Amino acid sequence: MARRGKHRRGVAPTRRPGVPGLRAVSLLVLVLALVTVPAAALARFTTAKTASQVVGTAEMVAPSQVTGTASCANNLGSRSLTVTVNGFAVTPLAGESYLYELLRADTVVARQQTTSRSATLNGSASAFLNNVTWTVRITAVRGSWSSDPWTKSVTCTLGGGGGGPL
Repeated sequence: MARRGKHRRGVAPTRRPGVPGLRAVSLLVLVLALVTVPAAALARFTTAKTASQVVGTAEMVAPSQVTGTASCANNLGSRSLTVTVNGFAVTPLAGESYLYELLRADTVVARQQTTSRSATLNGSASAFLNNVTWTVRITAVRGSWSSDPWTKSVTCTLGGGGGGPL
């Protein structure tokens, strides 16, 4: 009769000592870890507290209702513009200042930043036989924050005309 496996007929195979016990202990540790770890992470708020500080947001508002004048001058081969801002409506924030800019073809020609609501900007451009269009831009600024700008286009014509109220 041929033998199968390593055991004799009628005799159960022997097991290595300690292995079944190690498996049982490992399984028990795993089950205990899965049960107790989530329970240890459970937190509850026991009493309600009232906030001691109210938090809100501020909004940078663009200047509006700008008053002032734009005056064009015709010099030999150039057009110049003087913009005088007398004031405007805005709801200021603490620490807010105003950036006044005069641009020609998207290039800043004059710039002034102040806490005042009035300013004067001057610009000049070569233009022998052409009209020159300028953009006046006023922006409220506080730190790295800024409002949408107020803008107005002003065209100085060949005969020295153009300009007018802002």
